[in-house]
Amino acid sequence: MIFARLRYVSAIVLLFLFFFSLYMVTMSGAIHYGDEMEKYRVAQSIIERGDFTFRPTAQRNVIGVSGRTVSGYELGQTLIEVPFYVLGKLAYTIFPVADSNWLTMLWVGLLNPVITALVIVLFFKTARLLESRFTVSFGLALVLGLSTITFPYSRSFTREPLLMLFLLWALYTSFQFSKTFTQRWLLLTGLTLGSLVFTKFIHGVVIPIFLLYLLIVIFQREQQRGASAPQTWTAILRGVLVVVAPGILFLIAQMLYAFARFGNLTSGLGGLPSNPIDVIIRLLPLATPVEATWGLLFSLDKSIFLYSPPIILGLVGWWRWWRIQPRDALFVLALVLVEFMPVTWRWDWAGGTWWGPRYLVQITPLFVLPLGFLFNSNGDKRWIGILSGLAAIGFLVQMVGALVNDRDYLDVTGLGSTLLGQAGFLSRGAFDSLVLYLSPEGFPVRINAFGVLLIAGILFLAWLIIKRWRQDEPSQSSWRADGIFLTSVLVIQMIGFIIWVVVPYPQVLAAKGDTRFVAANNFLAEGKRCEAIGFYAQALERDTHYQTQAAARLEQLWQPAQGKLIPISNPMMWIDAEGEASFEEDSAITITGNGSFRFFAPADKDASVSIASAPLPAVPNTAYELSGWVKSLAIYGSGYGVVSIFEDDGDWGNERTTDIKAIDETSGWQLFRKTITTLPTTRRLFVKMGLYKTYGTLWVDGIQLIQVDPNLPQPHPKLPPCK
Repeated sequence: MIFARLRYVSAIVLLFLFFFSLYMVTMSGAIHYGDEMEKYRVAQSIIERGDFTFRPTAQRNVIGVSGRTVSGYELGQTLIEVPFYVLGKLAYTIFPVADSNWLTMLWVGLLNPVITALVIVLFFKTARLLESRFTVSFGLALVLGLSTITFPYSRSFTREPLLMLFLLWALYTSFQFSKTFTQRWLLLTGLTLGSLVFTKFIHGVVIPIFLLYLLIVIFQREQQRGASAPQTWTAILRGVLVVVAPGILFLIAQMLYAFARFGNLTSGLGGLPSNPIDVIIRLLPLATPVEATWGLLFSLDKSIFLYSPPIILGLVGWWRWWRIQPRDALFVLALVLVEFMPVTWRWDWAGGTWWGPRYLVQITPLFVLPLGFLFNSNGDKRWIGILSGLAAIGFLVQMVGALVNDRDYLDVTGLGSTLLGQAGFLSRGAFDSLVLYLSPEGFPVRINAFGVLLIAGILFLAWLIIKRWRQDEPSQSSWRADGIFLTSVLVIQMIGFIIWVVVPYPQVLAAKGDTRFVAANNFLAEGKRCEAIGFYAQALERDTHYQTQAAARLEQLWQPAQGKLIPISNPMMWIDAEGEASFEEDSAITITGNGSFRFFAPADKDASVSIASAPLPAVPNTAYELSGWVKSLAIYGSGYGVVSIFEDDGDWGNERTTDIKAIDETSGWQLFRKTITTLPTTRRLFVKMGLYKTYGTLWVDGIQLIQVDPNLPQPHPKLPPCK
């Protein structure tokens, strides 16, 4: 009886649930880049403090009129992150973990899986609107979601899925207006375009194309009605006003946001803390449009055809579309060109270290849309085999991108992601997932119970999709059946998400660390010592269950300097603490097994606490290496945790302090080794460590000072970045 009712569930509900489930399997759940972190911090600040400022980070230190750090980016994505942040904060209140940001980032990480699944649904509806057959539209939606670069970008925190949604949404509403001439579709087009620009200012380049298309539609409609010239112009002006008005409101909001941060109405409009026109003028001489065009079309690293193989047929499909619906086909072609050309004039056209052609992700649906016109007649079945082959290749490409971590690859190699490079990493087990892990013991592949739930749901939804796909026309759907089915599946998934991911999240992170430990072992077995060092370090930073083994191998691969070991007989000669900040020795949390130093300051109030060793005799102009381990928890104040060397001339003169290791936020154990050369006046050293003008917890363990012997051969391990 229940299964019989499922035939009334609509295609859009099945598509949304299928892709949302799939994208949750591969989602990252953590922020890896500065621009992602910046937008997240603003969303956090809006909820926590009711303003737009946030603590400085290593990547972003833009100072606003308040003297505090602000974002140079647009506000669109940040506002959409806010409700997801609230859910994460609620989850932390009910199920507290060591660092609240773990859960708030985790919940904000659901944003792009949701948005990308909505993109697939909207694409299906757009294809249907263009009169593609139901089965064709359904099939192309699967191609877009599984076999194009859309898939890997669902796992990250970037704006590309949101830009893709708004651009496709504006296209859909424009097509709806061209068929119905209903004013509300014009208004929705204006609202969507305003949202697009509010999310990324540069995409305002598409607005003239949309306006031109809509004006042509209005003009042709008025001519068909036999309207007079004044009536035609009145209709055109009314249409322009309806479309432009929401965009003006969004622009005013963005200008007010700029004023709140920088004290003027233009800074920060275009994603940088400067007037966007000034930025363009300054960066334009750095452009290499010929190289960019070639790279985006044909290079092995960034070709849009390599990273989305099915769109190779897009030109053929567009030609047939143009012969059937020239106005709409030219409209989409113009949108593709006006989005593509500015990218070729960007100095960073490659999109940084991200997977594939990042700046072309938002137009991927526009490349796939014309494929529907290859299959609208019985004589075109020969294209099915070609598209199926390209889709299969595309799916394999996307699985690499969906399972790897761009940041891991960058940190280890020093290079941006490439298909071949990431495929090599993936073959060694260097993947990143919330539900799939590797272990060096027992069965090598482990699946979180939530992953089992998702995979079972994906298979069930795939069965329903296949049954629906085989229908020549969609069955009559019921809003009641859709609502019940959608709500039931989402409730089950969210319960599973909370039980098996949110509540045991520290164990999930440790399991991700185990995966990196296995990858490090695989790299080491192949003699790739540098890559192994990088992944052992990453395993420890994520508190792998194999900390002892990972630490031992990391110290073996990254050996200390050769020379005279200088005993630090009294590392706590001076203890300095202010307010409620405190210091103690910790025998429970240690990486060496000998106990660690623990520094703590209560949350939300900057403080300092430190210890300093007894003076150590030092030789001028001599190299000294300080090494050890640090671990941090929720260090989110203005400053940081630090281990440093202080040197002077023996009488508090000619002083110099060198930070050997600084750390903030939350991290598992990190090994550090750094060499300094003393000043010509130096006669003694002090080793200092603690928290500096911040709050949170810092552990320091295994501190070791060596006077480097220049007559001995020194270890020179190749450290990440490896290339």
